[in-house]
Amino acid sequence: MIANIAIPGTIGIIRQGITEVLKSLKKVDSDLYKELGGKKQALKKEKAYDLNQKEKEEKLVELVKEAKNVIQKTECFDGPVKEKVGVLKRILRKIFRKMKETFAEEKVRPKIE
Repeated sequence: MIANIAIPGTIGIIRQGITEVLKSLKKVDSDLYKELGGKKQALKKEKAYDLNQKEKEEKLVELVKEAKNVIQKTECFDGPVKEKVGVLKRILRKIFRKMKETFAEEKVRPKIE
């Protein structure tokens, strides 16, 4: 389980990465931009702080799937789109790495009775 306070920030960072990819994509391929949600998706704001823990976790999973879809459909582009896709990939890698480290730490912690 990810800390309750960390999820909204993580959601915001991923959302920002998706938004940057879409902004760059709009200049290159407006049809794909629209297919991926267009302006509505690019300007979407998440109110994750108002959600309960389970809803936050579900929103995070949904957003990661969305980010992977955006990456899959845009990684073939060059220039600014490629740069933004690279940033989004790094964001996801760092989040996953941090989650793995957190879970590993929880497993090795000695039980204090």
